[in-house]
Order: sequence, then structure tokens, then C-alpha cells
Amino acid sequence: GAYPNAGYWTRPEWAFVDQISPEDYLDRARKWLDTGARIVGGCCGIGPDHIAALSKGLRNS
Repeated sequence: GAYPNAGYWTRPEWAFVDQISPEDYLDRARKWLDTGARIVGGCCGIGPDHIAALSKGLRNS
């Protein structure tokens, strides 16, 4: 499975820097699935838009 972050936290304010769009996340998820992942989720920075992109983009896969 895959449970990636979409960016990183900066100090001292601990602001989150988002680095991956929902479309890029879908592209990467396809690669993980092609190499054997069966479960794809998300951690820091992965939000509803990312999961919606997965749902829509992988629906007929």
C-alpha cells in the first residue's frame, strides 16, 4: 500500500507547504498500483480533492 504526504512542514510557524496537486497525485498513484500497491491512502496534505481525483481517475481501472 501507499500512504504518502503531499508536502512538508516548515519551522518555526509549522506552516504546511503543499507540493502535489490532485492530478499529480493520481498519476503517482497509478504508478504505485502498477508496481503492486493494492491500497492507496494519504497523510499530511492529502485532502478531499486528492481522494476525489483518485476515485474518479481509478474508477474504471
